[in-house]
Amino acid sequence: MKLKDEFDKFYTCHFNHELASPIFYGFPVGIRYEIGIGSVYDKVYVKSAVNRALAIFNELFNEGDDIYLVVNSYEDDPNDLADNDISTVRPLIYRIQDECKYVFASTIYEQNPHTRYIIKASVKNIQVEQLLEAIVWSDIDGRNSLRGCVYWLNPRNNIIYYLYDDRGLDVVSEERKNLEHIYSKFNSWILEYDRERIYSVFTV
Repeated sequence: MKLKDEFDKFYTCHFNHELASPIFYGFPVGIRYEIGIGSVYDKVYVKSAVNRALAIFNELFNEGDDIYLVVNSYEDDPNDLADNDISTVRPLIYRIQDECKYVFASTIYEQNPHTRYIIKASVKNIQVEQLLEAIVWSDIDGRNSLRGCVYWLNPRNNIIYYLYDDRGLDVVSEERKNLEHIYSKFNSWILEYDRERIYSVFTV
């Protein structure tokens, strides 16, 4: 499984914590942003949440970046129903460079083994805004089948971007310098609950 070996080599070289939600608390350098503001179930709320998520994304990813999309699908049967998640993600990618699927068992969290998909693609070939919107909607009214976790990993700057749903977004990296610009630019969006912890990382 060539792509899995490639991804594992990249991941273990730059990160020392398992890729599992919530990533903010597992990595030493990270930021947690509040994404949804206002009345839930309102289209204005959804649009605002997508706009925030997209603004942060555009600061971290370039169109020419070749990235890894990792989908952790937590269905009851990792060999069957997990296809519901990937069937939402895959149609939003124009051209996939490589893809693999395997069963992954967490060594940290007590949960059943799940299906993990890894997709390698260029940002320019991904309908980014539509995928972010699908993630935002997934926690609101179940209008799509996406229930798993979608992680975006950029080897150019060694960051992990994780919009977990309409409530929040985690961004982590191996080095503080990779996130300092978004810490400053989107400081007012930082989730107040974790602001003190984030402040301690970026103001030392």
